[in-house]
Amino acid sequence: MMPLMRRSLNSGLARLATALTAFAVVAGCSGGFQETSTPAELGQALQRAVQERTQPRSQAPNVTRAVLDTLDGSFMKATVENIESSAFLFVSAERRDNRPGLVRVWRTEDNSSLTLRQGVLTQTRGFGTDLLSSEVSFANGVLGPARGGQRRMVFLALDNKAVPLSGVCDVTDLGPEKIVIIERAYATRHVRERCEFSNGEITNDYWIDSGAGIVWKSRQWVGPEVGYITLERVTR
Repeated sequence: MMPLMRRSLNSGLARLATALTAFAVVAGCSGGFQETSTPAELGQALQRAVQERTQPRSQAPNVTRAVLDTLDGSFMKATVENIESSAFLFVSAERRDNRPGLVRVWRTEDNSSLTLRQGVLTQTRGFGTDLLSSEVSFANGVLGPARGGQRRMVFLALDNKAVPLSGVCDVTDLGPEKIVIIERAYATRHVRERCEFSNGEITNDYWIDSGAGIVWKSRQWVGPEVGYITLERVTR
């Protein structure tokens, strides 16, 4: 674990966790969302819930599989380890470019966001000390990092300066593993990425279902201030 990872989080990250709890509040009300809800309608419901909340909560309310089965769209649970806070995100954009893999942007109504390519975190916005970019090896049809090698990351420091960090990684397939996410089991392969930097090392884990084309769960290092975040797909 890198020495800087024990620093306290800034208010931007705390706002992210608070805003995301709105999803569970709305979903738990009188039957949850209707199957015909659009992403825009879900966003409006999230915004209303945020505005109606007068006391921030650091932990997302419990969400059952029965509630999740009423939702139309992809949602993800994010757990920030340093502040032991869980919350939910929805997909705001998808795109393909001249590099391998699908890029998805997951966000909150206050526009805090996580960007993932093939399930690998490449950017954050709205955290304060953001991950500006992360470069790893990707390949078409391969979820998670395609292989080991160089990893280059750029962070936004507290003084608003961009700080680069480069290291060397190896990727290991740890074999099949069954995981459970909110009352539902998934058969996955556990892939581990271990990266060494000049001042320490990090370990990222991915639980991948290649047949479904989904990284159901991952634990990834976001940066020196934020530390690790666990991501779980709660709906397809």
